Amino acid sequence: MNAQAILRSLQEGNISLAEAKHRLSEASRQEQRLAEGPVSAQDARQDLSQEIQDSIPESKWLHKQVSTTEPKLEREPSPRPSGPTRDSYDESNDEAARLKRDSDAIAIIGMSGQFPQANTMEQFWSNLAEGRDCISEVPADRWDMSFYDADPKTPGKSYSKWMGVLEEADQFDPHFFQLSPAEAELMDPQQRLFLEHCWRSLEDAGIAPSSLAGSRCGVFAGCSVNDYDHLMGNEGMSAYGLVGRSIAILPARISYFLNLKGPCLAIDTSCSASLVAIAEACNSLKLGDSDLALAGGVCVLTNPAMHIMTSKAGMLSPDGRCFTFDNRANGFVPGEGVGVILLKRLADAVRDEDLIYGVIRGWGVNQDGRTNGITAPSGQSQSELERDVYERFGIDPESITMVETHGTGTRLGDPIEVEALTAAFQTYTQKKGYCALGSVKSNIGHLLTAAGAAGVIKVLLSMQHKLLPPTIHFEALNDHITLSESPFYVNTQLRPWNTAASAPRRAAVSSFGFSGTNAHLVIEEYVSSAQEIACSTQVLSQVATQVVAGNVLSSSHVAAMNAADARRSTNARNDGSVGQYVFPLSAPDADGLIRYANMLRKWISSKGYDNPELVKSLAYTLQTGREPMKERVVIIAAHVSDLLLGLESYLNNQTSPHVITKRHVSDTSLATADTPNVYTSDALNTGTNSIGSYPTAAPTFAAYSKTSLHWQGPQSLRDGLPPNDFKHLIDVANTWVNGGIVPWREQYTNSSSSPVRLRLPGYPLRKERYWVRYASADVAPTQQIQAPTHHAYTDARTYVYELLARHSIGIQSNQSVNSLDEGLPFIQLGLDSLVAIHIQNMIMKDFGLEVTMVQLMDGLNTRELIQLLEGVNHELAIKQTEAVASEHSSGAERRQWLDIEHNVPRMDQMKQREYGVPGQKEKKQDEAVWMEL
Repeated sequence: MNAQAILRSLQEGNISLAEAKHRLSEASRQEQRLAEGPVSAQDARQDLSQEIQDSIPESKWLHKQVSTTEPKLEREPSPRPSGPTRDSYDESNDEAARLKRDSDAIAIIGMSGQFPQANTMEQFWSNLAEGRDCISEVPADRWDMSFYDADPKTPGKSYSKWMGVLEEADQFDPHFFQLSPAEAELMDPQQRLFLEHCWRSLEDAGIAPSSLAGSRCGVFAGCSVNDYDHLMGNEGMSAYGLVGRSIAILPARISYFLNLKGPCLAIDTSCSASLVAIAEACNSLKLGDSDLALAGGVCVLTNPAMHIMTSKAGMLSPDGRCFTFDNRANGFVPGEGVGVILLKRLADAVRDEDLIYGVIRGWGVNQDGRTNGITAPSGQSQSELERDVYERFGIDPESITMVETHGTGTRLGDPIEVEALTAAFQTYTQKKGYCALGSVKSNIGHLLTAAGAAGVIKVLLSMQHKLLPPTIHFEALNDHITLSESPFYVNTQLRPWNTAASAPRRAAVSSFGFSGTNAHLVIEEYVSSAQEIACSTQVLSQVATQVVAGNVLSSSHVAAMNAADARRSTNARNDGSVGQYVFPLSAPDADGLIRYANMLRKWISSKGYDNPELVKSLAYTLQTGREPMKERVVIIAAHVSDLLLGLESYLNNQTSPHVITKRHVSDTSLATADTPNVYTSDALNTGTNSIGSYPTAAPTFAAYSKTSLHWQGPQSLRDGLPPNDFKHLIDVANTWVNGGIVPWREQYTNSSSSPVRLRLPGYPLRKERYWVRYASADVAPTQQIQAPTHHAYTDARTYVYELLARHSIGIQSNQSVNSLDEGLPFIQLGLDSLVAIHIQNMIMKDFGLEVTMVQLMDGLNTRELIQLLEGVNHELAIKQTEAVASEHSSGAERRQWLDIEHNVPRMDQMKQREYGVPGQKEKKQDEAVWMEL
């Protein structure tokens, strides 16, 4: 058993501490005997043994009486904690310390978010850099202003009418994620947003999401219940309502969609939830429970309940602003948002050549315990957590030059946080005024369960741009805060983020929940080599004086930063080679492909790429880092100008030698001749992928194996390529565009330089409103359910097709009804048990016909369902008046829509006789079997 397995067994309680020490000692001796060189693994094992011993101190098991009041933190520097620490970094051995730090480090390789007045990362950074206030009044389409009253004493009212509003919280693309519109409408918008941005983070990292199927990818979501279910009315009392309101389902959506097998946790520690989620993801990666992790948080406020409750607690700012660190501090403003980052062990990220935003060097979580009140913060606990993180991970706070604070803008909360930070930092350094304090809450409000993720993304964007954004609404320092003798200053303007020569930028992020759960992270800029550090430092020194008034950067600054980014992206691998490249684009449908091509055209035009290596990397990223979907097009180009020309031709539906679509297989520009092909027929996938399905009639590669495609387009496309290579390029393009699988990475095995992935814009999801349509009636679980009211629909076929479209069974709302094979069983059209229950309830409500789960899941098709409903309509049209009169006169409590006895066979007898479906006895037996299954 190796050391990691021993440590995990100890943490799981499978072995005792003494047994763990004994096993580590045995493992150390075995490795020493097996070692070929003079260096033994004993020291490493002893470090792990010490880590285990120190991570479970005896004091943990002792119950000590604690004071109900907390002593005030001293201003004088506290002594460095004595005794052994949970990790020991020998700073006298720089190489050993670096190796140990790197073994703990977690790389951030992707991110995505959506914040008030910022639907993209670019917009978010622009708002931060410009010091924009993104707070507004609650819009009328969210809830009306009847909840507001400026008098704090008015019962049931909020004295704050402001919020950091997520403008597109109601927008979603359910078909992309294989969800029906009916289900999407009854999903908490937090579920939809977190699902979407998990996908976008993978795209941002250049990872094809379906490639993670079956992998140990964990999902960690900071989230909390909201009151969206209160808007659902009776429709919420359904299977869709059950899963749509559950926070346990929130992180599970992406795990289910992509078949991820790692831990999947919904974490609610209130304001610190998303930062705790990120810390838990780091723990999972370090322990080996996850090899990749999606972590972050989401918050959407669907009614004024949070405003009213926090108003009554006196927490909100009556001015509608977060005056963080300011003497006007009087409470926070609620906000909405979602942020997700993609995490990986640093060593694995370097091995896989992932793009890295930053590195989490240390993290930790603790609890306040007993304080003056359960929601009262504890400066002592905050300071202890920060010192613990610095000690465990060997971090010198003097290297931290930015702290993204919790900083809610409360009169006493801000001073407690600053005092705790000062005490923690001054344990290690007496340097003054070198570390910037900031809080994104001054821009977008307090995002509650998404607040920590917003802070982390702000730090990563600041590192990416090498700039410190301002904290706004700051005029005069809070009377209870003293910074003159501390390491800190409040940053109030956009300024270059300078560091000492060859030192990477470091920042800390704090988040404190009103439950008393605290989290603290340290993030470091990732630079792959000392040369790149020197390069970035040189660029900064050239442009540091070019930050002009009004927080706007000059064009030379932007150009210099772009040049530095380009040099790092190519990693000094530009050998001047030029060739033709395949640029594949795909989408679930034709409209989506046009949107994607148009967005990519605009993005490439704005970047102005002309470096041959960047062109190759652009093609490589589209080939290996994007999900292959149903509708496809290929652009063949050697330069950006050719790529843009091809995209323009495709968008204008013009024939172009640069564009290959399905119709080009028989195009006049391609002639055929006998010659062997480079692929085998099993390279074609005719099944389904995670987004849409490949065309079942797509030509197999065997069809190409008897043909050679002779190019009759411009000679320029052949330039620089031998005939066989060009033939191979065209074959690859045609294989992929017709639904085949291409081993893209193998196409670069003979390349003089390996391409790198780029951060490209992801697929543009369709934006449509999905918000419950039902009145927010007071619905109690004990409310009597109304009896179904059946209708004699004149066209059963129209009803069935609308029902299937609403649940995305076989057809979507934008498809022709002629595209559906009415003989295919529903189970083959994508029906699952949850959708079946909802359809069953809808038919019962609208027709009074009880279609069983066994029927729906075991062969019932569209044609048969239409016939069943037409039968109901026929019988009801003849006997409805007589049956209703009979029911009213007798007062019998029967289901008239299933038990029409006057000169009419029983419905189950009719179904059994005419359509071969089971009667009541058989139905009950089958239902019992179904429930057991």
